[in-house]
Amino acid sequence: MRVKSNFPKNSRVEFKIENYLENNINLIEKDLKLISRQYKVYHINQYIGTIDLFCQAKDKAQVIIELKSRELKSKDLGQVMAYFSICKKRAESLKLPLPRVYCIGLGISPQYRAGISLLNNGKDINLTTQIYTFDINTNINNKEFNVSLTNYNFDDEGTLSIKL
Repeated sequence: MRVKSNFPKNSRVEFKIENYLENNINLIEKDLKLISRQYKVYHINQYIGTIDLFCQAKDKAQVIIELKSRELKSKDLGQVMAYFSICKKRAESLKLPLPRVYCIGLGISPQYRAGISLLNNGKDINLTTQIYTFDINTNINNKEFNVSLTNYNFDDEGTLSIKL
Protein backbone atom coordinates (compact mmCIF):
# COMPACT_ATOMS: atom_id res chain seq x y z
CA MET A 1 0.00 0.00 0.00
CA ARG A 2 1.95 3.03 -1.27
CA VAL A 3 0.26 6.36 -0.67
CA LYS A 4 2.33 9.50 -1.01
CA SER A 5 1.33 12.85 0.39
CA ASN A 6 0.38 15.39 -2.25
CA PHE A 7 -0.57 18.15 0.14
CA PRO A 8 0.06 21.71 -1.02
CA LYS A 9 3.11 23.44 0.38
CA ASN A 10 2.43 25.35 3.62
CA SER A 11 -0.93 23.57 4.13
CA ARG A 12 0.11 22.55 7.68
CA VAL A 13 -1.84 19.31 7.35
CA GLU A 14 -0.02 17.52 10.19
CA PHE A 15 -0.73 20.43 12.56
CA LYS A 16 -4.41 20.47 11.54
CA ILE A 17 -4.77 16.70 12.00
CA GLU A 18 -3.04 16.98 15.37
CA ASN A 19 -5.60 19.67 16.34
CA TYR A 20 -8.44 17.40 15.29
CA LEU A 21 -7.06 14.39 17.16
CA GLU A 22 -6.40 16.46 20.28
CA ASN A 23 -10.06 17.42 20.32
CA ASN A 24 -11.15 13.85 19.47
CA ILE A 25 -8.52 11.89 21.42
CA ASN A 26 -10.96 9.04 22.12
CA LEU A 27 -10.79 8.11 18.42
CA ILE A 28 -7.33 6.76 19.22
CA GLU A 29 -8.10 5.05 22.52
CA LYS A 30 -11.03 5.33 24.90
CA ASP A 31 -10.53 7.37 28.09
CA LEU A 32 -7.20 8.95 27.12
CA LYS A 33 -6.12 12.10 28.92
CA LEU A 34 -3.87 14.48 26.98
CA ILE A 35 -0.79 15.37 29.03
CA SER A 36 1.01 17.48 26.44
CA ARG A 37 1.25 18.35 22.77
CA GLN A 38 4.75 18.49 21.33
CA TYR A 39 6.23 16.83 24.43
CA LYS A 40 10.03 17.11 24.36
CA VAL A 41 11.85 13.88 25.22
CA TYR A 42 15.33 13.84 26.77
CA HIS A 43 17.63 11.02 27.78
CA ILE A 44 20.58 11.78 30.04
CA ASN A 45 20.18 15.51 29.29
CA GLN A 46 20.26 14.89 25.54
CA TYR A 47 17.31 15.90 23.36
CA ILE A 48 15.83 12.83 21.60
CA GLY A 49 12.77 14.27 19.86
CA THR A 50 9.24 15.53 20.32
CA ILE A 51 6.17 13.34 20.86
CA ASP A 52 3.23 14.82 18.95
CA LEU A 53 0.57 13.87 21.52
CA PHE A 54 1.63 12.50 24.90
CA CYS A 55 -1.24 11.02 26.90
CA GLN A 56 -2.08 8.94 29.92
CA ALA A 57 -4.50 6.01 29.72
CA LYS A 58 -7.10 5.07 32.29
CA ASP A 59 -4.76 2.30 33.54
CA LYS A 60 -2.05 5.01 34.07
CA ALA A 61 0.05 3.81 31.10
CA GLN A 62 1.90 6.46 29.12
CA VAL A 63 0.54 6.70 25.56
CA ILE A 64 2.77 7.99 22.76
CA ILE A 65 1.05 9.23 19.60
CA GLU A 66 3.27 10.00 16.63
CA LEU A 67 1.60 11.56 13.60
CA LYS A 68 2.90 11.97 10.05
CA SER A 69 1.38 13.86 7.10
CA ARG A 70 2.79 11.22 4.75
CA GLU A 71 3.17 7.46 4.71
CA LEU A 72 5.00 5.86 7.61
CA LYS A 73 8.67 5.04 6.94
CA SER A 74 11.35 3.04 8.76
CA LYS A 75 12.76 6.19 10.39
CA ASP A 76 9.35 6.74 12.02
CA LEU A 77 9.60 3.28 13.53
CA GLY A 78 13.05 4.14 14.90
CA GLN A 79 11.68 7.37 16.32
CA VAL A 80 8.83 5.67 18.24
CA MET A 81 11.18 2.91 19.41
CA ALA A 82 13.38 5.56 21.06
CA TYR A 83 10.35 7.19 22.71
CA PHE A 84 9.07 3.79 23.86
CA SER A 85 12.39 2.79 25.43
CA ILE A 86 12.63 6.03 27.42
CA CYS A 87 8.99 5.85 28.56
CA LYS A 88 9.43 2.16 29.40
CA LYS A 89 12.26 3.01 31.82
CA ARG A 90 10.05 5.62 33.44
CA ALA A 91 7.17 3.12 33.67
CA GLU A 92 9.39 0.50 35.28
CA SER A 93 10.74 2.95 37.85
CA LEU A 94 7.23 4.16 38.75
CA LYS A 95 5.70 0.65 38.55
CA LEU A 96 3.30 1.68 35.77
CA PRO A 97 1.99 -0.48 32.90
CA LEU A 98 4.10 -0.61 29.75
CA PRO A 99 3.69 2.44 27.51
CA ARG A 100 1.53 2.13 24.41
CA VAL A 101 2.50 3.63 21.06
CA TYR A 102 0.33 4.76 18.15
CA CYS A 103 2.05 5.56 14.87
CA ILE A 104 -0.39 7.31 12.54
CA GLY A 105 0.22 8.12 8.89
CA LEU A 106 -1.28 8.36 5.43
CA GLY A 107 -0.02 4.90 4.43
CA ILE A 108 2.69 2.33 5.11
CA SER A 109 5.98 2.10 3.19
CA PRO A 110 7.62 -1.28 2.48
CA GLN A 111 10.48 -0.27 4.82
CA TYR A 112 8.05 0.34 7.70
CA ARG A 113 6.37 -2.99 6.99
CA ALA A 114 9.74 -4.79 7.02
CA GLY A 115 10.84 -3.03 10.20
CA ILE A 116 7.66 -3.79 12.09
CA SER A 117 7.91 -7.46 11.15
CA LEU A 118 11.22 -7.56 13.06
CA LEU A 119 9.38 -6.21 16.12
CA ASN A 120 6.97 -9.14 16.33
CA ASN A 121 4.47 -7.15 14.25
CA GLY A 122 4.61 -4.27 16.73
CA LYS A 123 3.97 -6.36 19.85
CA ASP A 124 7.54 -5.91 21.14
CA ILE A 125 6.97 -2.17 21.56
CA ASN A 126 3.22 -2.27 22.22
CA LEU A 127 2.64 -0.49 18.89
CA THR A 128 -0.59 0.05 16.98
CA THR A 129 -0.28 1.39 13.45
CA GLN A 130 -3.13 3.56 12.24
CA ILE A 131 -3.87 5.00 8.82
CA TYR A 132 -5.97 8.12 8.43
CA THR A 133 -8.28 9.07 5.61
CA PHE A 134 -10.36 12.12 4.84
CA ASP A 135 -13.90 12.50 3.62
CA ILE A 136 -13.89 12.87 -0.18
CA ASN A 137 -15.14 16.48 0.16
CA THR A 138 -12.42 17.51 2.62
CA ASN A 139 -10.69 20.78 1.87
CA ILE A 140 -7.36 20.71 3.70
CA ASN A 141 -7.12 24.49 3.45
CA ASN A 142 -9.93 24.65 6.02
CA LYS A 143 -8.85 25.26 9.58
CA GLU A 144 -10.51 22.06 10.84
CA PHE A 145 -11.70 18.91 9.11
CA ASN A 146 -12.68 15.36 10.00
CA VAL A 147 -10.25 12.45 9.95
CA SER A 148 -11.10 8.74 9.96
CA LEU A 149 -8.66 6.29 11.57
CA THR A 150 -8.24 2.62 10.72
CA ASN A 151 -6.09 0.25 12.78
CA TYR A 152 -3.70 -1.86 10.74
CA ASN A 153 -2.19 -5.06 12.06
CA PHE A 154 0.06 -7.65 10.53
CA ASP A 155 -0.80 -11.32 10.64
CA ASP A 156 1.73 -14.15 11.05
CA GLU A 157 2.67 -14.11 7.37
CA GLY A 158 3.32 -10.36 7.44
CA THR A 159 0.29 -9.40 5.37
CA LEU A 160 -1.68 -6.34 6.32
CA SER A 161 -5.14 -6.71 7.83
CA ILE A 162 -7.63 -3.99 8.71
CA LYS A 163 -9.43 -3.74 12.04
CA LEU A 164 -12.39 -1.38 12.06
